Amino acid sequence: ALWALAEIRRIGGRAFLDALSLGIEFTCRIGNAVSPEHYARGWHITATCGVFGAALATGKCLGLDVEQQVWAMGGAAAQASGSVETLGFMAKSIGVGHSARGGLLAALLAERDYDGPPEPLEGLRGFLNVTGNDPRFSEVTGELGLRWEALKNIHKPYPCGIVINAVIDGCFELLARKVSVTSIESIVLTGNSLLQQRADRPKVLTGRESRVSAQHAVAATLIFGKAGLWEFSDEAVHDPRVLEFRKRVSIKADDSVAVSNARLDVIYRGGRTERIEVKDARGTDNRPLTDVELEAKFRLLASAYAPDCMQREELIDAIWSLDTRDDAGAITAYAVPRS
Repeated sequence: ALWALAEIRRIGGRAFLDALSLGIEFTCRIGNAVSPEHYARGWHITATCGVFGAALATGKCLGLDVEQQVWAMGGAAAQASGSVETLGFMAKSIGVGHSARGGLLAALLAERDYDGPPEPLEGLRGFLNVTGNDPRFSEVTGELGLRWEALKNIHKPYPCGIVINAVIDGCFELLARKVSVTSIESIVLTGNSLLQQRADRPKVLTGRESRVSAQHAVAATLIFGKAGLWEFSDEAVHDPRVLEFRKRVSIKADDSVAVSNARLDVIYRGGRTERIEVKDARGTDNRPLTDVELEAKFRLLASAYAPDCMQREELIDAIWSLDTRDDAGAITAYAVPRS
C-alpha cells in the first residue's frame, strides 16, 4: 500500500519507514486482540487485520487528521476479509493483496471526507466484536511506545508457513546426526495448536499446498536435505519417496509449546526412539536472520519469480539506505523490468 502511494505522492524515506512501522505495529496489535479464536473460526488474520495496518500507514503519509483516520479505519473495516480455507491456493494471495489495496483506498477516500463509523474496531458490531469471541481491547492500545509487537515479527527462512519453521529446524538437526531416513519408522510432531490447525495436511496435491503441510515439510527436508523453493514444488510433492514418508508423520497439539518451538519424537525401525527439541526457530527474535541471509533470500526469490528485473543489487542498496532518501517511491524504478 505504501509503495503504491509513494508512486503518486512524494514520501521521504524516514516518513515512509515511520508509517510502515505504524502499520505493522497495529496490524499485529489488532490481530492479538482477537487471537486465537479469530483464526480458529477460519479468518485469515494476515488479510483481515492487514487492511487496518495499510489504512493507518497510508493515512499517516497522507496527513489525515484524527477524524479522517477513524473514517479510514471504518473504510478498512468494511473491506476486512480473508479465509483460512484459501491457504495453499492462489486465492490466498487475493485476500492479502486486497488488504493492501483496501487500506489505501480507505485512506484516500477518508482524505476526501468519505466518512465512517466512530468506533470501527470496538463498536458493538465493530471488527473486534464481530470477528473475535472476547476481544481484548487493551492489546490494541496498551503500553504504546513501551511494548513493540513489530519487533516480534519474523523473517521466514523457508518458503512455508511460519508454524513449520521449528519443525524444519528439527529435521536439519536430525540430518546433522547422520540419521538414515530409511531407518525411521515414524515421527510425531508436537507443537502449539496452531501447528495442527494450519499445517496438519498429509495429502497435499500441489507445491502451493505443500507450503502449509508439516508432513510434506518433514518428508521433503529429510529426503532431499534442503528446504528451498524446489522442495515445495509440484515435482517434490509427487516424488514417490515423499508420498510414502508423509504417511509416517503425525501431529500432536500442546499449547504449552510456543509457536516458535517444536518437538520431534522419532521412532526407528527396531523400536529405538529419539527426541529433538527445537527452541526459537530460525528467523525469530532470538535467532534472527542476518543481513547477508536476507539479501541472499531476496536474490533467490527475485531470480526465480522476477528474472526480468535485472537491477537487484541496486534495489538492495536502495532499501538499506531508504532512511536517507528524499523520495521513497523512486526506488520502485529498480523493480521495473528492463526492456
